[in-house]
This record gives sequence, structure tokens and C-alpha cells, in this order.
Amino acid sequence: MSDEKENSVHRTPCQHEGEHSPCFGIPDLVCPRNEEGIIEPQPECVSCAHLKACLRKAVEAQGLVRGRDPNSPTSRIAGFFKRWSRRKRSHKEPDSS
Repeated sequence: MSDEKENSVHRTPCQHEGEHSPCFGIPDLVCPRNEEGIIEPQPECVSCAHLKACLRKAVEAQGLVRGRDPNSPTSRIAGFFKRWSRRKRSHKEPDSS
């Protein structure tokens, strides 16, 4: 893909809230590496409604992080504490002050 075509694809904004732009999750477009090898998100991406999901997908595509595993011990422990906290709040007696 030529540089002109890459830039025109990357600069295409999201047209509707529910739609992704054509550059969604493409690592070389949304977070290319600079000369030192550091990933740099593009300034044009800051105003995109899908920024967080797009960057997550791009970084996962590069193999730098793994997707979230709902069966991981950390997720199970966090789920336990969320349920416990919710139950504790629901059983809390009203304040009689």
C-alpha cells in the first residue's frame, strides 16, 4: 500500500457513532513505531469515538498483549469481589439516623 493511500485511509473519520473507520485496529496506521521502535498513537485518532477499542485491537494484533480471558484467575477473583460487594450493599440495613 502506498503512503498516500495509507494516509487517506487513516484520516477517514468515523461517519456514524456505531461504525468503525477503515483504519480500525490496523497497527501500522493507528499506532506505528517511531525511529526508536516506540509505538506512537496518531494525533488524528484522539477525537475518534472508538479510540480505546481501536488501540487495544491494534496492540493485540501486534502480539504485544493478549486479549482478556474471562476464565483467568484474575478475572474470577475480580468477579467474586464484585458479586460480594453488590450483595453486601444490597443487604445493608438503612441508616436510622
